[in-house]
Amino acid sequence: MDIEIRWHGRGGQGLVTANEILAETAITAGKYVKAFPEFGPERMGAPIRGFTRISEKPILVHSQVYEPDIVIVMDGTLVGKVDVALGTKKDSVILANYAGSPKELQEALMTDVECHTLDANKISIEEIGKPMVNTVMLGALIGVRELVPYDLLEDQITNKFTGKLSDKVIVKNLSALKRGYKEVQRMAMANIKDLVIGGRIIQAGNSEKFFTGDWRSFVPVVDQDKCIDCYTCWIYCPDNSIVFRDDKMSGIKISHCKGCGICAKVCPKGAITMKEE
Repeated sequence: MDIEIRWHGRGGQGLVTANEILAETAITAGKYVKAFPEFGPERMGAPIRGFTRISEKPILVHSQVYEPDIVIVMDGTLVGKVDVALGTKKDSVILANYAGSPKELQEALMTDVECHTLDANKISIEEIGKPMVNTVMLGALIGVRELVPYDLLEDQITNKFTGKLSDKVIVKNLSALKRGYKEVQRMAMANIKDLVIGGRIIQAGNSEKFFTGDWRSFVPVVDQDKCIDCYTCWIYCPDNSIVFRDDKMSGIKISHCKGCGICAKVCPKGAITMKEE
């Protein structure tokens, strides 16, 4: 895995700290890393950038990132003022603290690059009490691309802030991290929802009319803490047994589930496992 990341934000939002936390977590995970900021006018609110490289082998490049695989925009007011999509490639990803949908972000940036959004300001105010979005955006990043294990990221945040912040504030930051991870609006999810307005894309035939017999050997079990509500299991389930309410995966209709295990195989986060019945 060779990943190049460019961060865009404003002074005072915790961009430098977020960059450091991601880099330190990647090192803990056994990766090679280079991470550094670039400052303009050093004042609160001024646009700043940061750069991260993560690799399985030693990194010999020392320049800033010109063709990012991932762009992280920590302040939505930069959209339209700074060319955050500069240098992005066909398979690049843009993650932004942006109140609109991923499609709206694409249109605002005039790009067809895959976009992901969340209102990190709202989440950080609700969880931390102020618009300090760094932990929210780190959670969203791992929700979009699992560059480092989520549990290692939690540990790194706890270790970094212990002795500097109160235990209560650390817990608030971990809550913000988790909400970012869970609530980021993914491009694929937005597209699926646009397609299925008015009904399911593919009907489950007559399987919904019958209850599962006593021949089933395994049943799916959902870990809601890992689930990112991406709709993948819902798309692949041949029996329409996956239940979503208010855009959240709320469970599985065991009475109709045949125990085929497809949902567990396609889940990108390992949130579904099969348990012997």
